[in-house]
Amino acid sequence: MTKYAKGRSYEYRTMKILEAKGYSCTRSAGSHGIYDIIAWNDKHIIFIQVKYNCNLTKDEKIKFLDNIIPPNSYKEVWIYYPRMKPIILGESEVT
Repeated sequence: MTKYAKGRSYEYRTMKILEAKGYSCTRSAGSHGIYDIIAWNDKHIIFIQVKYNCNLTKDEKIKFLDNIIPPNSYKEVWIYYPRMKPIILGESEVT
């Protein structure tokens, strides 16, 4: 499986988890942007970066932390490791 295919599978897994919790989701396919997934419900929006078996690079952290998002929205990083549930980091935990 290519790195792209593996990353895509974890993005779809993340969307499935969020949709089960009542969120609508869209995936930024093939993008090299800051966020892989945008999820929303009637209360707020979540901007999500999905990673597999690694953390954000220094440049990714800078982009992630410096990017301005609308009120009532959140930024998260979902990190997957083999045979584990995702570790979900909020903006304050990304340093």
